[in-house]
Amino acid sequence: MEKYNLQKLVLIPLSLTFLVLITAFVLTSYHISQLDETTFMEGRYHQFRSIFSGLSARDSKAMLSAAEIIADRVRFQEAVRNKDIDTLKKHAHQAFLQLQRTLQIDQLYFRDQQGNILIRAYRPDDMSPGKIRVSLQRAMETGVPTSGLELGKVGILAQRLVYPWVIEGETVGYIELGTEIMTIIRQIKEISNVDIMIIIDKRHLDQQDWEAEFKPHTRQKDWNLLANSVISESTLNLPANDLAAIYEAATNVRNQRAENINGNLYRLSRFPLIDAGQNQIGSLLMVVDVTERTHLFRTFMLRIVGFSLLISLALFIFAFNILGRAGRQLNTSTDQLLEQSRHLEKSNSQLTEEIREREKVQQQLQQFSEYLEDRVIERTSELAKKNRELEASRKSLVAAYHELKEQQATILHQDKMACIGQLAAGIAHDINNPVGFISHNLTIFDRYVQRLNQFFALQLDLIQRRGDSELIAAYQKGRHDFQIDTMLTELPNMLTECRDGTTRVSQTVESLRIFSRQERPLHELTDLHQCIDSTLAIIRHELRGKIRIVKNYGDLPLRYCYASQINQVFLNLLINALQAIEDSGTITINTWTEDEYIYIAVNDTGSGIPAEKIKKIFEPFYTTKEIGVGTGLGLSIVYEIVTRHHGRVDVASKVGIGTTFTLILPFDERKTPRLPQGDTPVRPNNSAPRETNS
Repeated sequence: MEKYNLQKLVLIPLSLTFLVLITAFVLTSYHISQLDETTFMEGRYHQFRSIFSGLSARDSKAMLSAAEIIADRVRFQEAVRNKDIDTLKKHAHQAFLQLQRTLQIDQLYFRDQQGNILIRAYRPDDMSPGKIRVSLQRAMETGVPTSGLELGKVGILAQRLVYPWVIEGETVGYIELGTEIMTIIRQIKEISNVDIMIIIDKRHLDQQDWEAEFKPHTRQKDWNLLANSVISESTLNLPANDLAAIYEAATNVRNQRAENINGNLYRLSRFPLIDAGQNQIGSLLMVVDVTERTHLFRTFMLRIVGFSLLISLALFIFAFNILGRAGRQLNTSTDQLLEQSRHLEKSNSQLTEEIREREKVQQQLQQFSEYLEDRVIERTSELAKKNRELEASRKSLVAAYHELKEQQATILHQDKMACIGQLAAGIAHDINNPVGFISHNLTIFDRYVQRLNQFFALQLDLIQRRGDSELIAAYQKGRHDFQIDTMLTELPNMLTECRDGTTRVSQTVESLRIFSRQERPLHELTDLHQCIDSTLAIIRHELRGKIRIVKNYGDLPLRYCYASQINQVFLNLLINALQAIEDSGTITINTWTEDEYIYIAVNDTGSGIPAEKIKKIFEPFYTTKEIGVGTGLGLSIVYEIVTRHHGRVDVASKVGIGTTFTLILPFDERKTPRLPQGDTPVRPNNSAPRETNS
């Protein structure tokens, strides 16, 4: 038999394999590095866009708030109405300094109705005419605040907001604010560690204005540095020639690219710069210094390749020795195998017989396996059934948990209202005492005034009958000088007004007392109209003088109920109606009876509720109001209290028209009558409307 040379057969292919693997590793690592750099730049770009959008939106909101505050100040309104430029300049400059210090606003203009500049608050002495930009033109056309990115005449980009200044329905001018975009760029630089260059096309600039603005105090802004563009802003602290080299390297590049500038490696991404008029005014160049990242990658690759070569050499030497020894042993073993092969041929016949026996055993194992599979299927079906039972139990526990959570929220709100009721009752008691003193003293004071009138009449009669002409003249002069007749005429009117005031205070105190009365262990007969009136007295200050209350009361029977809880229902419904009306409107309260049921409808002319939200309004903590307004418990408590009184709540709403909540209660809920089904019946006109203007 031929002798084997294992060293030659194994080491040559093994060496080639190691070489191919190391080469493939280097190429793959380089490719992965490039993909990682691309992904890194894309992530930085998206991060830049996200941060830039957020900061721009923040600045726009801040400028809008500042413009609204300035527009509401009386001194600015009077100055622009009177066209008093000196006063406007004085107040505008003070306002600009405050805005610059607090909100970093760099520009503040006041324009007339035609868009002409009245004053530049940041440069009060500059009276040159201004350019009507896109944001100003849009604000003049639409009449709404408009913001956008605008380019100044010297190439400075700014986020601008133009606010139409409307006084008593008349547009008297426009307030324009701006903050330089470089302020946002520097904030992004601090957040993301990405350098930004802003390149502006020369066709949008004037060379004389540019050089007059920047030539005295910067070495980076050179008009002739680039052929068709100028470097407007940059966060890179590099010489102008290096900035130009970076821009030229990125001019014809669409994707990210690494460039070597003076020994530093930069990854570049170039994007078009669009202003508020959707015009491309230049380019925005994102620059990331990847010198350290590249150096670390190259050092890592050199170390890995060197280490791999050392390992390969050590393995080569080890395999050379082992294979030499194994080759010698293999040749010796070959002779022994020849001898053993003869013995194996004899054993083959014995193995054939054993194989037949094993096939029989395998068939028996197959049958046993099928039996086990049937058992597994049976057990699986049993486990699935138990899982369904466990799932049903879990759902019931979740439902019980939500019910417990709602009850806890209701109890917490009831405790809060009980505390408010106790406080209101105490205040009502403390107010009643001094009001009683005042009312009693006014009665005595009225009696004293009547006696004074009688005394003055007697005095006048005596003087006229027994006095001489000089005494009568002196008396009449003194009576005229001291305005005795005027006082005697006005005192009864003053007493009447004081009595009216004490009566109104007494009525308010009585409303507080009725509204805050404590629940009793058993139901009590309650006048629902009295509950509504006491609740309206409590919220009178919330009507803001613009909301009209119309009451159409029918004949309602007294009903057993918890009065404080019913007060809470009316309070929540009326507060919701008030909050739904933004400026002015009407709240109508209708009450009537039908088929032994009491109907109480509260209608408002507010904004209405969308149809998809009506099904959720009675859920605890659900609210359609803005964040920070309400807790989302009001309507869920209304639903819980009315349900506890064996009633129901119907809702009808149209967006932009208003909402109607209708309470339906049986005459005597102790009989637990069946609730009516279907739509709420139309209220019969059984009483004339009573109207309350507040």
